[in-house]
Amino acid sequence: MALDSWMEEEVDGVKFIDKVSPEYRKDLYFTTAKGEQHVYRLPWTNGIGGIYYNAKMFETNHWKVPETTAELLALVRDMMENPVAVELEERRTANRLIEEFMLVANETVAEHFFWLNYPFVYRIHEKPDPEKIMDLKTYLMN
Repeated sequence: MALDSWMEEEVDGVKFIDKVSPEYRKDLYFTTAKGEQHVYRLPWTNGIGGIYYNAKMFETNHWKVPETTAELLALVRDMMENPVAVELEERRTANRLIEEFMLVANETVAEHFFWLNYPFVYRIHEKPDPEKIMDLKTYLMN
């Protein structure tokens, strides 16, 4: 079933096709054996609307904030070729508090779904292998 008609549907007053990044539009279309182009798939997002970045690092390193995927990939290549030092910041009370809230929220949701008897993906952290910890410590110290 072709989804061509969806491309003209409006979302928030804008045609659906106009909400798709120009660099990905061509990937939506499939050419049939008869040479006709139809849409058989739609783009999907998990809701990421942007990327957080450290403005101070961008300013210090004279990096331009990327506005396209191509600019982002070029910046990443530049960062890989010319790495910069990243200093560890002190973990303050606010950082620890946020971490605790995140853990409590995750545990609360997991428990809620457990009691509802819904299928759910649980991540269980095993105790770290002491030998692996020593290997990591040795690696980090050298």
